[in-house]
Amino acid sequence: MSSNFDRSSVLKGAVLVTLSTYINYASGLVASILVARALGSHDYGQYAYFVWLAGTLTSLYCGGVTFSAMRFVADELGSGNVEGARRVQALLRRWFVVAVILVSVAYAAASRWLLPADWHQSIALFVTLVLVAAATKAAYLFGASISKGHGRFDIDANTTNLMSLVNIAGVVALVVLHGSLNAYLMFFVALCVGHALLVRRLMRRANIAPSRAELDPELKSRIAKHCLWSALLFVVAAFSNKSFENVLLNWYIGPEAVAWFAIAAAMSRGGTDMLAAGLSSVLMPVMSHAFGSKDRERAYRIFSDAVRYYFFLGLLLSGIGYLWAEPVILLLYGEQYQPAVLGLQVMMLVGGLTLFDGAAASILTTTDNQSARVVIAVVTLVLTCATAVILIPRYGFVGALITHSVSRITYFAASVGAAVWLLDCRLPLRELLRAVIAALVGVVIAVLVLEFWSGDVAEVVAGALYVVGALAGSVLFRVWTKNDLKLVAVAADRFPALRKLEVWLSTHTRAR
Repeated sequence: MSSNFDRSSVLKGAVLVTLSTYINYASGLVASILVARALGSHDYGQYAYFVWLAGTLTSLYCGGVTFSAMRFVADELGSGNVEGARRVQALLRRWFVVAVILVSVAYAAASRWLLPADWHQSIALFVTLVLVAAATKAAYLFGASISKGHGRFDIDANTTNLMSLVNIAGVVALVVLHGSLNAYLMFFVALCVGHALLVRRLMRRANIAPSRAELDPELKSRIAKHCLWSALLFVVAAFSNKSFENVLLNWYIGPEAVAWFAIAAAMSRGGTDMLAAGLSSVLMPVMSHAFGSKDRERAYRIFSDAVRYYFFLGLLLSGIGYLWAEPVILLLYGEQYQPAVLGLQVMMLVGGLTLFDGAAASILTTTDNQSARVVIAVVTLVLTCATAVILIPRYGFVGALITHSVSRITYFAASVGAAVWLLDCRLPLRELLRAVIAALVGVVIAVLVLEFWSGDVAEVVAGALYVVGALAGSVLFRVWTKNDLKLVAVAADRFPALRKLEVWLSTHTRAR
């Protein structure tokens, strides 16, 4: 199993997950556009609220077992204990089932207060669809996390790819048939069920199965502690992740505002996934494997590199997201969703500049510092709740954007600060400054374009040239190191056309 975590395998896993994320994002974006145009802003707002509610329940169902699965399965494999990894899977699966039952009962009891605004259809149908969608999507995420702990990143990637194609085909069929809101909701549920069934089948093929043998009591105690803190973190995160914004927009403003917020959130999250998904998916298992093999120096080196990668990708995301927001929203969704432009610009800027808290979250999790993450999340949740209650009833959609920004920046600052303070992690500040200077090259080019040219086409061109300028600046100011170049070398072994790029870049990299 250790071969699944060597440099070549990790790069391959990152590429697989990144490509599957591209496919998933592209299909999801097309589906979102089609559904939004077909239903109109009112019904699409109700649809988006349903999707958000199912996603929130999914997070509560997972209850931290997905983090613990990747953490301890990879840890056991890193120490050479395959049987131990199977026993971990069995334990976490039992806890997962218990979480699903408890959360489902709680949601059913509170469901009358969590209906979409202006919902006049069957309440029982709505609640049932939410429960089925959330439970099956959570089962898929649990299986994918176990697979990643085994280093089998391809299982999640293949599941995502196939279901993305099904998503497009189904939505197109519904558009042609003039499907109702309920038809779109039922199809979304069917997709969630499909994810769960397919990942289960692929895991069986890969012989990733639990063991009935008892787990070592000491390890079980460690997992219980980790999972408890992870569960608390997931509960807090579920209510922090735009939950107050969605609920209050639904109560005070209406479905249209929920639709604007959902579009901005989906596109900003999609942009983040497009750039950082491969790194995000392999980071925690690789760190866990390094700690499991007692190589702490390697783990901290992975953290430092991840911070650099996340930060540069975030700079790219912020610039292109801000410049492309208006032409993309108006072209794809239409004039009725114009307010979503501001939402996308704000979320792209804030999300991009705070992107590298993913590295901090991973190292805090893999070093059993979940308690710190819970404290951070609780503080963020309280601040978010207060900000939302004060601003959204008064300022509506703009208040929701301010609330989101305050929440995101607070969580970022506290997470990175905790990693530095508790674990003595070093932030590569000089390297981050190089990245900022490189991005300024792109900023100057974009500003010059917009100074002499205006309109949607000008913004698209300026965004593209911003990325080109930032990439050129990264080479000019030697943002990358010889060690980074090894990743290109691995890719060049599979794609010889990249060999010339590798040779050229070798003259523009630093030793460390």
